[in-house]
Amino acid sequence: MERCDRRATGLLIALAACLLPTLASAQVGGNFARPTQAQLELYMEGKKAFQDEDFSKAIDHFRASLMVGDMNITWLNLGRAFFKDGRCVEAREAFDKVAASPQVQDPSPVEVLAKLEEYRQELKTSCMGSLVVACAQQGVKISVDGGAARDCDGAAIELVAGPHAIIGHLGADTRRLDVEVVAFERVEVALEIAAGEVASEGGGREDGAQGKGEGSGSLEVVGTGFEGRGEVDEPDPSSTLRTLGFVQLGIAGVCLAAGVGFFFKAGGSFEEAERLAAEGQDRAAFEAAVEDVESQTSASNLFYTLSAIMGLSGSIFLFALDDSEAEPRAGGSLRLILSPAGVGLSGAF
Repeated sequence: MERCDRRATGLLIALAACLLPTLASAQVGGNFARPTQAQLELYMEGKKAFQDEDFSKAIDHFRASLMVGDMNITWLNLGRAFFKDGRCVEAREAFDKVAASPQVQDPSPVEVLAKLEEYRQELKTSCMGSLVVACAQQGVKISVDGGAARDCDGAAIELVAGPHAIIGHLGADTRRLDVEVVAFERVEVALEIAAGEVASEGGGREDGAQGKGEGSGSLEVVGTGFEGRGEVDEPDPSSTLRTLGFVQLGIAGVCLAAGVGFFFKAGGSFEEAERLAAEGQDRAAFEAAVEDVESQTSASNLFYTLSAIMGLSGSIFLFALDDSEAEPRAGGSLRLILSPAGVGLSGAF
């Protein structure tokens, strides 16, 4: 009985060793987002609208894609579309969700986070903040960056982030304040004009304050998996499937080797059983040898079966993906689809 328990334990350990790479690879793949076909189609429509500078349409499609499933680059591109549409607050909110969302494998999480930091910096330099000037005297007029004078009534003034010059006027007396406006924040300054004070020259900026949080033009990044005007490439589920295909072929080889090992071990046990049968002296040892032959043969057949299954599924992943990337034939096409329910086929004839 103890001998059978040891054999069963050994078989389970060998089986676990063979299947462990599969479980490990599934866990690695599970760390990345696996977009459905519908999710990808909505994402691609949003990307096309972004490239056409139809940012409102891009926002709608990116939002619809996120309703189907979360992806870090979808949030990144949604924030970028908000930014291009002059909606800085919503852009910041979308960017805040990038790091915590499921990550795609290509582009890598490191690339996505680097682009996120770049876009956040652009928010800080291009979006609006507010300035409140509190004047100590009554009747003070103020102008911002050389613009038209206005009453100093404590009302918030929306300005693009960056340095600004405030000129206060009280009769013939003036005073200049240089302030730094921060995007999304409220800056408050106090202005008091002393008698006989005159502001230094150069208090205004000729270009004036911008009225919208617009972007700074096109962005070109070479060799990082990004393209176009700052948007991220679409996720490539085929890279995950291809990796899984190679892993499964490797596991098939390991299982095949294990099956061959058990086969030869069963042969040795068979020869031992024949020897004991010829001697006819130790019946218990003979029966134990026969049990060894049976268990080792079963283990060999099991590993042969696992090798065939892994080899077949790995080949399907690799060759089906190669066919899907080729030019479709006139008669129709088939392709693999990765969805939460598993792997399926889709196509038209």
